[in-house]
Amino acid sequence: MLFSEFINELRCIISEDMQEEWDNSGIQIKTDDSEIRRVLVALEITSDVIDEAVEKDVQIIITHHPLLFNGIKTVDTDNASGRYITRLVRNGINVYSCHTNFDKMAGGNNDYICDILDLDEVGILFDEEFTRCGYCPERTLRETAELLADKLETDISQFHIVGDPEQKINFVGLCTGAGAEYIGAAALCGCDLYVTGDLKHHEAREAEELGIAVIDAGHYGTEKIFPKAFISVMIDNEFTYDIDFIESECCNNPFNLLK
Repeated sequence: MLFSEFINELRCIISEDMQEEWDNSGIQIKTDDSEIRRVLVALEITSDVIDEAVEKDVQIIITHHPLLFNGIKTVDTDNASGRYITRLVRNGINVYSCHTNFDKMAGGNNDYICDILDLDEVGILFDEEFTRCGYCPERTLRETAELLADKLETDISQFHIVGDPEQKINFVGLCTGAGAEYIGAAALCGCDLYVTGDLKHHEAREAEELGIAVIDAGHYGTEKIFPKAFISVMIDNEFTYDIDFIESECCNNPFNLLK
């Protein structure tokens, strides 16, 4: 399948029109219209991911976080983005990103977390497409955090928790990545718990005052599932053909945990 054909098929499954105005989902780098046989799926472009792509002889990398967010005036190998772009082009590796459109879509990151938490009657908070909410089997906040840490393969000590660990949790709201702005909506909808990442101090205080528990599982922690979620969507839509989708082995948390 040619690159152009691959992208057209992908756009039919994950519409670029669903992305936010400020986003830059879509083609990041196109080197040519050559045959696509092997696809590496990663959270984002890093030096290690590029090394992996070269080693595994892939023709395109699919990422969640766009490589190019703001306008670039200079490609300079003295900075990370310049080095990434130069190496990718030299090796003939294309890059395509599915960011906010993948967060919103059925089967995307948010729905993947809903499955992890075994939520029923899944919906959204008011009309906020980035969010999900649903009912879970009754368990405590502590048990929910332990389940989430286990499924995300994350050390629970990296989570920040707001609320009584022994309180009962039944109705859960969530937004992967950075979704603290929806804490108020989750509280108004009657959520016992809200799951997200990148929680700030004043947002934690707001949740405390609103009486809603929060699990901050981290931006990376809640989005590291992108490769699995993306490949699952491809399988569900029978978008396999003779293309080999490969989950990157280089998805590492930029924050270290000292013990």
